[in-house]
Amino acid sequence: LLSQSFVMYKCLPETAQQTDLVIVVCGSGDTTPSPTFVSNLEVSSALRPLISKFSDAMSLQARRGAVSDNPLSALFEVLVGFMADGKMLVCVPNDGLEGALSSIKGLFKHAVSVSQGPHGSIGASHHSQ
Repeated sequence: LLSQSFVMYKCLPETAQQTDLVIVVCGSGDTTPSPTFVSNLEVSSALRPLISKFSDAMSLQARRGAVSDNPLSALFEVLVGFMADGKMLVCVPNDGLEGALSSIKGLFKHAVSVSQGPHGSIGASHHSQ
């Protein structure tokens, strides 16, 4: 399903429990937009079902940051959201990576803290009433 330009890093099971932020970088960094655009769409489509709560404002901010690095980044979908276990998932294009992450890095700690809530996950905090 995912193209060759997508590289996934798998955490060891014991490390995955301690991870609060997962960053997925799409694209090979080459200069032809078509292959990276297609791979970005494939990756975004595969990741969407993993996100239980989307952060549209952070996605837009990251996309603007990516565009400041590389105007072609405007073509790519940037996803920011939270999985049911409270982990934050960020999917950004390789071209524009630095701008995307620097534009939202100040929000990571607070966003993860809020998403995990007093019961440790987004799913659990919704059922606490």
